[in-house]
Amino acid sequence: RSEEALGVLSLLPLRADGLPEDDLARWLWGVAQVTMGRPLRDAPRWFDQREPALREQAELWRAVALSKQGEANAALAAWPTERTVLKDYPEWLRTAVLVAQAKALVAAADPLVSRRAVDALRAGYASGTVPVALTRLAGLARLGTKDEQEGLELLAEAAKDGPTELEERAWAKYQFVRALVQREDVNEIQQREYLRALALDWRGGELEQAVLRDLAALELKLDNPRQALETWQRLVRAYPDMPDMPEVTKRMREA
Repeated sequence: RSEEALGVLSLLPLRADGLPEDDLARWLWGVAQVTMGRPLRDAPRWFDQREPALREQAELWRAVALSKQGEANAALAAWPTERTVLKDYPEWLRTAVLVAQAKALVAAADPLVSRRAVDALRAGYASGTVPVALTRLAGLARLGTKDEQEGLELLAEAAKDGPTELEERAWAKYQFVRALVQREDVNEIQQREYLRALALDWRGGELEQAVLRDLAALELKLDNPRQALETWQRLVRAYPDMPDMPEVTKRMREA
């Protein structure tokens, strides 16, 4: 467990910057931080190993961190060509790395390239064991192409309720609705109901922010200024440090 690992690693000798002195311990510290979804501004210091035995690991996890930060182009540029270490990873950690790579590909690469790459990653799993995240990303890679209908079906599959990968399932629901809106397959009233349901079902992170922003704008467009204001207030209370706070507060005043 990543939380327990951090507790143990914190007992080791630390550098002046608060990170473990030992290269391997510092790498493990970084992996734990990344897999827990912690802020990644210190990732370059977590993965600064230079010893040959750890260099490939450090390069790989620097790329994973960049992908999780949304820096898709930088992540792909940093991705090591050699990934022999993956075969030694437990399944859950290998999946985390592959999903990070797939996310960067879908965000930055040509649709055909990203589709082929994501499909190749999915092919490495037995039927019924493909991670929800890869199914979602395979769907996204098909949107806007001649196979968009297949993409919607994959998103719908990823959006099904289940006991695992809850955030990925919630993202799939949100992106499925956005795709339907883009195609004009649902009207604004239906879109609002989908977003209201998702706002109740999911709390936390970038997804909640995206849902609340879309919902507030839609409530205002549908002449529900009170509902729009309440939604923006929830957003501001939950994320007081968000970068676009001035724009949100301006819209609140004008509602």
